[in-house]
Amino acid sequence: MDFDAKMEERLSAVERGRLENGLSYYVRCYSQPKLEAKLALAVNVGILIHDNSILEEENELGVAHMVEHLAFGATKKYHDVIKFLKGIGENFHTCQDASTTAEETIYELAVPTDKPELLSQAILVLAEFSSEIRILAEDLEKERGPIIQEYHDGRDASGRIRDENWHLMLEGSKYADRSPISTLKTIHGVSYETVKKFYTKWYALRHMALIVVGDFPDTKVIKYKCLPTSFWRQGFKKRKRDSRRFPLRCCSFVAESAIWRIWLNRTAISGRSFAAESSWVKISFKSSVNEVNTIASYRKSLVAIMFCLAMRRRFTKGSQKNDPPYHSCTLYPDDHCRAIKALTMKANCIENGTIARVRLHGFSKQEISIQRRKMLSFAESARYEVTSSIIEKQYVQHFLCQEPVFNVEDKVDLRRTIIPDISASEVSGYSQGLSTTNNCVIMVVEPQDGTTMDDIKTTMLSVNSLEGVGNISPWEDEDIREEIVTSEPNLGNAFGGLSEVPENDYMSCLYGETIAKRIGLFGFKPSVLADMLDGKDVRADTGVGHYMRSFSGSCSSTHLKTALQDVEVLMQLLEEKIEAEGRNPGRTFLKHVDEVKYGNCYFSRVSLIVGY
Repeated sequence: MDFDAKMEERLSAVERGRLENGLSYYVRCYSQPKLEAKLALAVNVGILIHDNSILEEENELGVAHMVEHLAFGATKKYHDVIKFLKGIGENFHTCQDASTTAEETIYELAVPTDKPELLSQAILVLAEFSSEIRILAEDLEKERGPIIQEYHDGRDASGRIRDENWHLMLEGSKYADRSPISTLKTIHGVSYETVKKFYTKWYALRHMALIVVGDFPDTKVIKYKCLPTSFWRQGFKKRKRDSRRFPLRCCSFVAESAIWRIWLNRTAISGRSFAAESSWVKISFKSSVNEVNTIASYRKSLVAIMFCLAMRRRFTKGSQKNDPPYHSCTLYPDDHCRAIKALTMKANCIENGTIARVRLHGFSKQEISIQRRKMLSFAESARYEVTSSIIEKQYVQHFLCQEPVFNVEDKVDLRRTIIPDISASEVSGYSQGLSTTNNCVIMVVEPQDGTTMDDIKTTMLSVNSLEGVGNISPWEDEDIREEIVTSEPNLGNAFGGLSEVPENDYMSCLYGETIAKRIGLFGFKPSVLADMLDGKDVRADTGVGHYMRSFSGSCSSTHLKTALQDVEVLMQLLEEKIEAEGRNPGRTFLKHVDEVKYGNCYFSRVSLIVGY
């Protein structure tokens, strides 16, 4: 495989182009779900643009977000936009249907397509958002209240932590000191003239794209009729932009600006606690965003995903130990803007040497084998889970960020080729770029003051020192077999349900399954069995009635063998369920009620136990 080859985009299924007035458009017929269409107006306007040029001047802080709110108030044609959207079937929730970030504003609608005129009306609404939002003094005053409420909703502990995290992650850039919602001073003081000036200057059609994906007959009516008649306004002249790029700030954890602790006290305002509810530490490793446009870059993205999955598995198993170093811990991508991405580890306490252990000893072949299986299973299931909403968001990102769009089948085939070839050493090597001495931000949150800056520095220096001398022990993993059973199970039918259970045993039929899940099956601990089934699309269930015992389940065609092996496991669960059910003290009262109703017939009492 030529890893330097460009990844070919698959845009043949979409009608894509640009109108004379500058508006870009993506129109595609897609029937999942039925009788529904997803629409989006992507506006490449936010607080800043990707080259760090400021769109909002100092007197315009928060104005991009205000324009978003005003759009759902009134336009030139629709004086009550929300009422109109409800009338055409839109399940309206403002926070879900529009968003403003540092770099873009996106308006989204979902409309039924059983009446063709509703789709054209929804397109007209988005066209009104592009050029005809009504911005009067009374309109702005009406929206100040909801915006102020939104501001206060974000002033609780989690909101303040989120704002501080934004500042820490983007420190040294113009992003750090600006947020979409701005400040109370700006919300109260900005004039409608200022808002209107910003809207007129930046909402040019050359900065926008309309995306329409849904269950409609063809694209011709939308492309040749709805778009030209709805988006009639000529685009504004493009403003010359600064060509400078946002440099990635290099942060060393020993510098005051690179390591931070947040302490939120327990003061309450308006009945709300502004204190953090629990203590946790978050370590973020920053890096620049790289385009995924070649097979080699796509392979690197799959390696990063596999690294996250393998680390999460270790975190889960670590939390299940007798004396765990944390109650919970996870690793996840944490993207803040188009220029910066991060991989963040979050736990409720510092776990010494987690990633350092991977740098020293790497992942085992068994660990990576489990993640390969899981990722291939995800790829297989993805082909059946694509909806119009997913496709719409892909086209939005294609317009805003030039992210490539690929056919689902092509991605599945590519993953099938690449994933089996990814080695444990390759995944382990990803950890080399995750160090507390380079582009690292550490945040500690606790309800009460306890941890000091010196404590954090001492801990991190200790881990670095242990890694330097190789004094971190390797990860101890359990042996995971490929097959659940080593011989073919003997299957058969069992006639009769609980009516066949002897009187001395019938009360032992409810908790067998719960107990079996705790102690394990076929000699495998639950954690081992979970690894054996990880990545295999197999599900099963059992049922016990008066006269019948049954099991049911489903699996993908590639995991039929595993599913048949599970049948033997299910039969064991059923037997243990019947034997252990009687130990439920909460049923005692209802048991006596049944005795009064049915006499002391044990068969009648069984109906109460199993809930039939």
